Amino acid sequence: MVLGKGLPNLGNTCYLNSILQCLRYSKPFVFLLKEYDGKKETPMMRNFIDLLYAGASKLTLNKFVHSLAMNSSEFKLLRQCDAHEFYLYVIDTLYRKGFKYKNVFKGCCQSTVTCSVCNNKSITVTPFISLSLQMITNESSSVETLLNNYCEVESLVDKIDCDSCGIKTDSTRQINISETPSMLVIHLKRFKGFVKDTTPVKINQTLTINGTNYMLNSICNHSGGVGSGHYTAACRKRDGTWIMCNDDFLTELSRLPMESPAPYILFYRIKDK
Repeated sequence: MVLGKGLPNLGNTCYLNSILQCLRYSKPFVFLLKEYDGKKETPMMRNFIDLLYAGASKLTLNKFVHSLAMNSSEFKLLRQCDAHEFYLYVIDTLYRKGFKYKNVFKGCCQSTVTCSVCNNKSITVTPFISLSLQMITNESSSVETLLNNYCEVESLVDKIDCDSCGIKTDSTRQINISETPSMLVIHLKRFKGFVKDTTPVKINQTLTINGTNYMLNSICNHSGGVGSGHYTAACRKRDGTWIMCNDDFLTELSRLPMESPAPYILFYRIKDK
């Protein structure tokens, strides 16, 4: 059954369509832009904002695809492009020039490097708009497990300059999420050069980070290989049901699978927001 408007594929633009659909269903993001006219933005970003709403025309999509190709060599016309790279590019571009609305995707990670000799700690805080998690190849793990692994203490291979010791010493590093965003975007590292990791992941529909409860909002899926893959999006509607967005075909989903090799980028939002 067709449900509203999909986005036509204009030639290898499924990567772009899937992210646009995930963003369309990101309530904390689109609600901020509802009254925004976009007059201060470039034509490319005005078209991007228009595409976040179902009333956008095919002409708007066509203009956006062409202006995107002109502004970044990463997204040349008819090229097989990466959905995560596109997400990073459009969100960074939107907020880079003093966009007046809060970046709902922005959180902060705190990296603590500890000297194994004197226990001196060096702390660095870095903002993020997505967390890239390492897959465990050939071992089906949950998103929660991969996130916990991301925050585990690790021994650094190279010695690090210790301000207290005054020499290079063995050290450990631990990353913690010090500031949670309204929209948490998790990217699974499936691509390593020309090889794709097709290990299934167990899909957590809820996550809790530092006391903040998140609910799964949408998923950008990838099927196929590195050079001939296809992107789709699974999105949660207001009533809690799910739809599959496959370019201009939108169909109902009875439920999400508990485990799948397809998830590539997962969008979570804080519950009740």
